[in-house]
Amino acid sequence: MCEYTIYGRNDCEYCIKAINLCVHNGTSFSFINMENENISKDQLSNKLNTQISTVPQVLFNQQYIGGSDDLENHFAA
Repeated sequence: MCEYTIYGRNDCEYCIKAINLCVHNGTSFSFINMENENISKDQLSNKLNTQISTVPQVLFNQQYIGGSDDLENHFAA
């Protein structure tokens, strides 16, 4: 099964945009609230092996996509 993973915060408008993109496209996804899980941006940077400074950060089948604009481009392709 193809699955998207969205790392973000509940109060982030771009995180909400990423969630809505997945819902609109009928895709399976999981949302990981970084605040609830105590995941720092530095920890996520290490996990993704890329420097991040914003959320959301999105993966598709564990492959890094990027932020909400990157996800939008991914769906448009």
